[in-house]
Amino acid sequence: LTDAKAAACAFVETYAGSVQNAGRKLAIVLFNCDASVELGWTDASTDKAAVLAAIDGISLGEKDDGSTNLEQGLSKAKELLSDSSLKDISKDNKNIIALTDGAPTRAKDASHRIGDGYSGSAEINEATSTTATEEEHRWNGESGKTQ
Repeated sequence: LTDAKAAACAFVETYAGSVQNAGRKLAIVLFNCDASVELGWTDASTDKAAVLAAIDGISLGEKDDGSTNLEQGLSKAKELLSDSSLKDISKDNKNIIALTDGAPTRAKDASHRIGDGYSGSAEINEATSTTATEEEHRWNGESGKTQ
């Protein structure tokens, strides 16, 4: 967690830039057994301190069971990218950057949770890949379903 937080802070320092009110928005999603929004959309060029404080405040919580649920993290990020406040930002300027401690060990498909939180599997990898691929297709104006 320490290394991921350091990497995130280094990214924010660079991304925020030196020009105030540049519209360099970012949000932070945490994922372990589930996913949650740690920080909603914030302009890092204007409020870099709030972004860095949110990163600094990340800790292993009571819900943390050691899982790596990248699929739910990507799903939550997709929801954030669909926010109407971002409608004026071109799709080419909307990105997801994922920092993770390893391979996914949990996911959720349409009907149930997959994985025990400790071991990865082909089914977990497939669910995670499907979520990522559907987002890519959606942003490219394609049907959103993998073939």
